[in-house]
Amino acid sequence: MTHQTFPKPTKKGRKNLNKERSLFIDDILLSEYYPNIGAISATLYAELEERSGGQCEECGANNPELHHIISRRRVAHIHNIVHLCKACHKVPDGVHGNDKLDRKYKDKYRIWCEENGYNEKQINYLMGVK
Repeated sequence: MTHQTFPKPTKKGRKNLNKERSLFIDDILLSEYYPNIGAISATLYAELEERSGGQCEECGANNPELHHIISRRRVAHIHNIVHLCKACHKVPDGVHGNDKLDRKYKDKYRIWCEENGYNEKQINYLMGVK
């Protein structure tokens, strides 16, 4: 992982930042303290378009929407976003209403984290598990 330097967080975020510093800090996690980091850059979106071919990554339909696997405020990188059509994204059978489909994408993300050297405590933090 690359390590970047960011400006000091606001006073409000500084307490939380110090509390989590013992866990780990990198450009992925800092998005919680710097809201604009969670935004999808043009480069990141182009990478997503290349991966998905502009189609739903679940069923292949056209006109996909952007879905964040875990909170956009926690993680902003290609492994946290997928293209899903409206049916696979928001309707009751989509990822927001279907625990099995949601779990599928979260499990893929967890595997990526494990393969890239994150420990269990770090992964649980990213996934919002207490």
